[in-house]
Amino acid sequence: MGKVGQLVQEAQEFAQDHYNMDREAFYKHAAAYQWEYSIQLREAIAHWEEIQTDIALFDDAFEQYVEDPESPLYADNDLSPEDYNCDIEEGRRSLAMKS
Repeated sequence: MGKVGQLVQEAQEFAQDHYNMDREAFYKHAAAYQWEYSIQLREAIAHWEEIQTDIALFDDAFEQYVEDPESPLYADNDLSPEDYNCDIEEGRRSLAMKS
């Protein structure tokens, strides 16, 4: 890996280590950090924003999955795990046949 790649990786790791800070606190913390080059500050902020977007998209997708009445994670789903069968190949969920 070249010098620029190492600098970018360091900035991305910084963003990953501090992903749970709010935007204002992260910006202040990143600006106060002793970067070797200014490109690292820009990369850290860009990567932190990307992480926040990914988290928001995951949270939205997961919430929709939990709110889907057909989902095994649905809050009102009272089926036991043994009664629930996911048919992945068909993409459909069905109740397991009881003998």
